[in-house]
Formats: sequence, C-alpha cells, structure tokens
Amino acid sequence: MNYTKKLILSLVLVAWQLPLMAQVNTSITYQGELVIDGVTADGLYDFSFTLYDAQEFGFTVGELVELNDVTVNQGIFTVELDFGPGVFVGDNLWLEVAVKSSGHAGPLDVLSPRHVIQAAPYALHAEMVAVDAVGGAEILNGSITGDDLAMNTVTHNHIQDGTGSNLDADLLDGMDSLDFAQQGEVTALQSTLLALQQEIEALNNKIEAGPEVLGRSFQSSNGRFNYNGYTGAAAADAMCRDSFNNNPGAHFCTVEEVQRAVASGNISASASNINNVATWTLLNIPGSSSDDGDSSGNNTCQGLLYNTGNAGTGMTLTIHLNQTPPGMGSISGDRVALRDNISCGSNFTVMCCL
Repeated sequence: MNYTKKLILSLVLVAWQLPLMAQVNTSITYQGELVIDGVTADGLYDFSFTLYDAQEFGFTVGELVELNDVTVNQGIFTVELDFGPGVFVGDNLWLEVAVKSSGHAGPLDVLSPRHVIQAAPYALHAEMVAVDAVGGAEILNGSITGDDLAMNTVTHNHIQDGTGSNLDADLLDGMDSLDFAQQGEVTALQSTLLALQQEIEALNNKIEAGPEVLGRSFQSSNGRFNYNGYTGAAAADAMCRDSFNNNPGAHFCTVEEVQRAVASGNISASASNINNVATWTLLNIPGSSSDDGDSSGNNTCQGLLYNTGNAGTGMTLTIHLNQTPPGMGSISGDRVALRDNISCGSNFTVMCCL
C-alpha cells in the first residue's frame, strides 16, 4: 500500500494545565491525516512514533512510542505521545511515523519524510530548564534563600573546599560551637588513643611471648615498702616503673612470672645483675619448700602489703643462671630458688617484670 500522511495540526500541548498538576505531564497531543493510495483511511491501525535529532539518519531521542488499534475516521486520527522527561529542551527534533493496518502481519511501513517538531511542544521546556542554561550571571544576588532549597538537596559535594569556613555553627541542624571539639581536645584524644594502642600492643606481645624478667630495681626496701608516696605492693610497682621507665608495663614480679620467664629464656639483656642475687618477690605457693629447706611457706611480711614495720616475715627469690643444682651431677641450667621467713627489716631490691 502507498501510505502517506498529512498533518492537520501541529503537535499540541495543553500548557494551561501545568500549574494545576502536582507533576508535569510530559505527553503531547498529535493529530494527523492518513491517506492510503489517495483515499482517506478508515478503521483500526497500528502506529509507532520515533523522535530523531536529524531529518535523515541521526540518533533517536527519548523513548519509542507504539500504539495499537488506533481509530482512524475519514483519515483523521488523534493520539497522545509521551517520549519521557527531558526530551523537548529547545533542540530541533523530527518525528518519524510508521503504520500498518491492525491485525495484518508484517512490519509497519515507515512514512517519509520525517516531520519537524515546531514550537508547541517546547512549552514543556519552561518547566524543565536545560542543563547549564542558568548560571550565576542569571541569578540576582541574595534572591535565593534557604527556604527556596529543598531538604537534603545541598550536600558536601555542592560546597567548594574552603568556602564554608565562615558558616555559623548555629545553622548546622541546631548545633552551636559547643557541639564541636576544639583542636586541643582532638589532639588530647588522639594521644590517649595512641597510648591505649601501645598498651594493647604490649599486652598482646606479653600474651604471645610470655612474661619477661627486666632485672632488679635501682632502689632497695627493708620490707616496709614505702616509696614515692606509695606503700606495700604499689610501692614495689612504682620502684619498677622508675627503674625501667623505657618499658611501659614494668611491675613487681610474681613467683609464677619469674618461673615462666626463666623456663622460656625471656630474660632481658640488661638483667645481667640478677644472677645469684636475692630479691623481694610477690606471693608464694602455700606449703611449698624453699631451696634452703624452709617449708613453712609463709609470706606474711606485713610491711609488704600494709607498711606496718618489721612485724612479720616475707619471701625472696634468687635466679641461678646456667648452674648445677644440688644432686644433679653435671647437668646445668637455669632455675629459681625461693626463700621465705625473711625478716622485713632485711634490705633487698625488687625483681621487676614486663
């Protein structure tokens, strides 16, 4: 068949409805006349409508619109076409129409030439301004206020670096300057976090490697353990901290820590002065025997815990490095010897561990 088309009216947009609509309707009304072999058509026909950016060839614009069973009466047909938003922005467009009789097999026949889109559809452009069409020169200074901006439309991506330095904190979601940390507070918090991380790393290392013997304290105690404002075991800890201030976590050794450190060889290179020297130690296993045969197991030196003077006895330990214990023949090694019932008036240094 020889299809021809003849436009009766240009594309029509009901522009006066725009202010009344909650959302702009992007459809347009198209009315045309269909003539087949010189005779005006009647009946039902299938149509397709495609927008192009050129009269010939070119690229499609917007969405393809396909309509079936369109009534054609004495050649006249009217359809609603919606190619989607953002199509009519001011550029020249050409409409290509294809048609066939409804119910007939085969493809649609493309009508030629394409029809240029005239001014009427560009009423849509008044509602959707083209990208980059409005710049700073077109906006009067001070004409846009905060009430004109939709919520959550301005984010950090829209603020140039450095331009927000004069913002009033009271404008930021009800916050004021008191809600913002000062630089000094931030620095102090960072220092605290760093110190905590170092302590955690030290604890992890201690768990993995076990306790380490650092050596004897620089200070001695006669059992009263009164040092730098501290008393008892806390005073012994303070002695270790001052003697090994480059080792965070230095403290008064327990018998168990020394035994584990000696067994695993975790003795600091700076602890060369510990061999065969008696030092105060913390805790004893009740009922155990000391190296010297004293089996009382007594560790009640009151001065160690309460700083009450020489009323009681305490415990010392001695580390023997690479020596042969009694009755072991020629077998040598490292061992720990304990001795209790030591007078609180006796002067000994403190054994320090990490």
